[in-house]
Amino acid sequence: MKNKMLYRLALDGMRSPDRLAQLPEHQQEKVNELYKKSEQELAIIIQQCYRHLFYPSRNRLDGANVDLAHTAFDLPSASERPGNGQQEIVKALLDNQKLLQPNSDPPAPNYVRDQTPLKKGQISTAELRREFRKDPRFPIMLSDDTFIKMVRLGIEQEIYVYQSGDLLLGQGDPYAEIKIDEQSIVFTSTYAKERGIWPRPVVRETSETIETDTGDISDGDSLPTTSKVGEKSGSYSVDTTEDPVKIPVTSTSRPNAFKAEAPLREALTKIWEDARNAKIKKISLLSLRVFDGSDGFKLLGVINTVSGADKQVKLSAEYETTNSSSFSIEFAGQVSDAQPIKDFLQPQLRAASETNLEITFTLTYASGLDLNTDEPEKITEKLARFATGAAFVEAYAEAC
Repeated sequence: MKNKMLYRLALDGMRSPDRLAQLPEHQQEKVNELYKKSEQELAIIIQQCYRHLFYPSRNRLDGANVDLAHTAFDLPSASERPGNGQQEIVKALLDNQKLLQPNSDPPAPNYVRDQTPLKKGQISTAELRREFRKDPRFPIMLSDDTFIKMVRLGIEQEIYVYQSGDLLLGQGDPYAEIKIDEQSIVFTSTYAKERGIWPRPVVRETSETIETDTGDISDGDSLPTTSKVGEKSGSYSVDTTEDPVKIPVTSTSRPNAFKAEAPLREALTKIWEDARNAKIKKISLLSLRVFDGSDGFKLLGVINTVSGADKQVKLSAEYETTNSSSFSIEFAGQVSDAQPIKDFLQPQLRAASETNLEITFTLTYASGLDLNTDEPEKITEKLARFATGAAFVEAYAEAC
């Protein structure tokens, strides 16, 4: 191959006007003829040289320690279309079911659900799209259109529920835009039903008048019961009374527990807003359960920089190796003591064929986290800079 390239470069050098003029006419024609012929010869020899293709697959080569499979191009076919070597690569990947073109059928939504972190209940569309770039079990997508078709198919088959901002899509809904970003969430239909996200909550109206410490809810206003209301890309729940009759109002009737499920930044922002709206002055406990293992590992370091709180972490992990060996571990204690666990688990989880990781952080404030300062927003900025995935956040007000 190298000799053929040098030969073609030499012929090209001889074709310069000054040098070509030094040759008789019949030799000039011979140089041009050889130069044109060298183009095809070089293209063929390049394809015959680069004829081994390695691609991501769990069907590893014998003796390999990485998830790669192999195929070789047939020499006659590699020479059929010299200079068009990429077509051979595309054909080989399609033949091995490792490539999805824009017009390809999407992968089965239930298979994607069961083989990704979505099996826990929810995942952002951006993170789900990244799974196709890092998990060797999945084919390579040449276009986001195939991914969007998969999400739509999952919605039509009542496997997925999609939420982005105020938009909520489930089975039977008309087509709407599917976004691939960190704020757009795909839920499993089971998870969405359990959390009251889907079907859409029915808004009930009441003619009762309820007296509260912040005013009256008059005729025609809706009365909240124990519910979960979809809010932007997550869901938020507040426990209130289910009794539709008048209730006595005291200082203890304010909710003292706040919960939100959404991307971490949005969930924390929602917690602070609703706690302040409920006239809560201080938070005594903040709990963060992250659904993405990489987010959890990133937070292990940054949580330690949060001041004024006792920082605890509960971690459970299990994985299965490619040889079907299994391992599980549980840890509960100080965040600072969990670093060696992280250092051990990270490479093991990357190499495992199946994984499950759950991490919950608990911050306890002996003196309370003052909501009248900007400290809550500082915590949000500090944590959301490292973790962008979905999280379940709980906050409890300091007892009055």
